[in-house]
Amino acid sequence: MEALPRRRYGGRKPFVILALGDSKSAPDTQIWGYTLANLLSTSTQNPWRGIELGRGGYTLDKLDNNLTTDADVYGHSIFAGAEGLCETASSALVRCPESLRGLDPTYVLVNVGVNDVGFVPPWALPDQTTWTNDYLSVLDKIHAQWPDALVPITKPWKRQSGGDETLFDTMAGWIDDIVAARPAFAFVADDERSWFKPNPSLYSDDNIHFNTAGQTKAAQEKLAVLP
Repeated sequence: MEALPRRRYGGRKPFVILALGDSKSAPDTQIWGYTLANLLSTSTQNPWRGIELGRGGYTLDKLDNNLTTDADVYGHSIFAGAEGLCETASSALVRCPESLRGLDPTYVLVNVGVNDVGFVPPWALPDQTTWTNDYLSVLDKIHAQWPDALVPITKPWKRQSGGDETLFDTMAGWIDDIVAARPAFAFVADDERSWFKPNPSLYSDDNIHFNTAGQTKAAQEKLAVLP
């Protein structure tokens, strides 16, 4: 297994993290990406910028389809949005300081999968081969766009009455296989089953999305494993 490169942060230039996925990374609902950027600014003593371009309701195939082409109502691909636009609400696109502005992201964090089992119980897993290939496509597109970026992947989890939470154990195993297929730049960031699942009422108001405490915890968990 290839070792991930160690990052060195010098020269006082801005560094960037980019968060992609579903509503757990959407800028109108989540702020863990900005919290993580602030934590990185402190720990590395360099300025960091956080950009969140997750899409509410996204499944993995929707993320894959919209990375490089305009495949939904937002009017541009996600990559185009990262390069020149920032989303301040799901219905409004404006130019703002959080765009990359010519910089390349150091980390592209991906949190997707809770919607792929279904939005309401009963849940069901997607086809493993299709889902795996879609995830590898996402990783390859990110790597082609930003070849120096590392891609930390979250193992997702949620709770809804009547939902079979063991499906996320199966999905976590799929993610391990996906990371093993792209070891030069992809790795597991955090596992929501290990920190979110034990106490969802502390970190969420709906057992899916993070509340203020959850935003901070999510950022801390990711910070702990970033090389």
